[in-house]
Amino acid sequence: MSIIERLSSLDFKEKLESWNYTLLDIRTTQEQLIFWVISENQIHIDIYKANAIEEMQKLPKEGKYLIYCYHGNRSQQVLSLMKELWFEEAYDLIWGIDELKSL
Repeated sequence: MSIIERLSSLDFKEKLESWNYTLLDIRTTQEQLIFWVISENQIHIDIYKANAIEEMQKLPKEGKYLIYCYHGNRSQQVLSLMKELWFEEAYDLIWGIDELKSL
């Protein structure tokens, strides 16, 4: 059974601090330069690039993922895609990195 859910900033931060998840930043490179990255120890897949789905398919499906973007719209789309691709556990940050930074 897979666990694919959207999380509030507080719940996302709690999972992030547990260090049991792979962090997946799906923003553009330009967005990363303008607005902070949560961790240097993360996977970056620019969802607007032509090979984004191929890059996601390379990820282990049994992994545990925390997904974020700038406002939460793209991460929600990626979460749905991960469900279709049969990933076992993934969560996205509902309101994006801007909301998380305010904590």
